[in-house]
Amino acid sequence: MGDNRMSSSILVSLLIVAIVLAGVFGVGGKAAAQNPAGFTFADSMSNERAYHAATTLADGRVLITGGADGFFPLNTAEVYDPTTDQFDTTGVMAEGRFGHRSTLLADGRVLVTGGQTENDRFIDNAEVYDPATGEFSAVEPMSVGRAQHSSTLLPDGTVLIAGGFSNRFKFLDSAELFDPATSVFIETGSLSKARSHHRATLLPDGAVLFSGGFTDGATLSILTVYDPAQGTFADKGNMAEERATHTAALLTDGRVLLAGGVGAETQARTAETPLNNAELYDPASGELEFVPRGMLPRSWHSATLLTDGHVLIAGGAASGSGVYGIAGLYDPEKNRFSLGESMAVPRNSHTASVLHDGSVLLVGGLIKGQRFTASAELYTPDVEAPTKTPVPVVPTETPVPATPTPAPTPAATATATPTPAPAPTTLARALPAAEPTAPPTIVEPTPNATPVSGGTCSASGHGVEAAHLALMLLPVGLATRAVRRRHN
Repeated sequence: MGDNRMSSSILVSLLIVAIVLAGVFGVGGKAAAQNPAGFTFADSMSNERAYHAATTLADGRVLITGGADGFFPLNTAEVYDPTTDQFDTTGVMAEGRFGHRSTLLADGRVLVTGGQTENDRFIDNAEVYDPATGEFSAVEPMSVGRAQHSSTLLPDGTVLIAGGFSNRFKFLDSAELFDPATSVFIETGSLSKARSHHRATLLPDGAVLFSGGFTDGATLSILTVYDPAQGTFADKGNMAEERATHTAALLTDGRVLLAGGVGAETQARTAETPLNNAELYDPASGELEFVPRGMLPRSWHSATLLTDGHVLIAGGAASGSGVYGIAGLYDPEKNRFSLGESMAVPRNSHTASVLHDGSVLLVGGLIKGQRFTASAELYTPDVEAPTKTPVPVVPTETPVPATPTPAPTPAATATATPTPAPAPTTLARALPAAEPTAPPTIVEPTPNATPVSGGTCSASGHGVEAAHLALMLLPVGLATRAVRRRHN
């Protein structure tokens, strides 16, 4: 009798353990269908590509359009389905393009504008992608061909297209509005300074903040705000640093994190050296605040707001032609950066898209050896968001000599007079030392590197940042001719 009671107790105990394990791992003993925190490989695209565009669709899929594969501009598009972790080809655009922009419209379609194609031609046409049919259809062209511009969906459903550069690498100050109801572009006010490689951020009040960028022979520190009610641009002061190819992330409290990029040439650095600092812009007060804990020096990276309010800084170009393989996290409460997880593939010039489950899809870009890649990876945030080790202020590598800039091209006359604003408080440029930690993962190109993808970039390093021209955006051959023109 005693033995029977003991056996029953053991069986009950085992049953309880089994129920607990079933709740943790799910039926069949498998872990829940969720990626572990950090970076994991995703399915690969059918094409290597960089300088493409990515847009998260209303149904949760991600549309990837165009880009360059190292040889030609691409007119192909692919759709990533997070439920199957697969890329599938979809409709074909009328023209191959890279350095273009794609924007999700209020009705679920996607507007694709501008870009650069073969023979140094900048595209003025635009197309609309319909997820229901998987097809692209042409709309009325823009007023001018442009690439490396900005495209921002406004609260009224129109799309603001601004800046960029055009034929003969002329920087643009013009802007126009796309109306989805009529499928036409209408000109609006002009920027006070022509620019490309800038960032445009929709603010909580419906205005749009423009930060930095390249212009004729210079890098900009200017901050400009577009008022959609008046259709005008007004300058609102300057950042502490000139910066372009940086990132701008809207935080949950309405401030904007302006991070990294490349700045103006100084005695201490060339124009190719990435910046290792960031600034916070408060649209309510118009003031700037320096981030005291510095980020790693990087440009051509991505910055993505996570569901917990942190900002994921992923990939990017280091000094010379290095590629970062470690991510960073910005904590707005502590106002500092910390080291994140190691990426599955070090990359720059990629895209980062937030999925409906809060994870982030990173696609394509340039990898070790300046090779174009078809790879993709997923970042899953740590739900507990543990405190990471702070990032140290690390010295950058030996600067690469700056490439001579081209002769300035006369910029178009601005039609809107900027509204003067009090200059923000001068910000200290020196960053305090942070706690020591392990060195960052930087992948340097090596002559005997095993090819991961077919395309390579003909321009050495990121000469685009020094020359203020998109040499890195040109297919092989075209970049060489552009370099020769600069030296003749």
